[in-house]
Amino acid sequence: MPCKQCGECCRHLDFVVDSSENTKEFYARRGLLHVAEHGGSMIVSVRQKCDYLDDQKNKCLLHDGNKKPLWCKVYPTAPDEELIAAGMDPDKLLVKGCGFKYDPETKKYV
Repeated sequence: MPCKQCGECCRHLDFVVDSSENTKEFYARRGLLHVAEHGGSMIVSVRQKCDYLDDQKNKCLLHDGNKKPLWCKVYPTAPDEELIAAGMDPDKLLVKGCGFKYDPETKKYV
């Protein structure tokens, strides 16, 4: 499934932190979304709009240019095979509403 250019990936900042109880409580008290967890780490999502997102068009102002950050160019990257082998749903690593889905045959998001 191709990108829907919904802009949702540009409205979230995801990062990996340790998944200790203290860390979970710290982020929960701040209202941050706990997306996924595996092997002592978890992904936390912050609702934070990128400055380069055009709200009217739901498109990055750098979308067609060579100044677009590498991380944005490669989103979504293929998930770690170790996470999948451990039972993590690779589609949970995507921003909610994203047009991509994981294809287990190619082991890529399509």
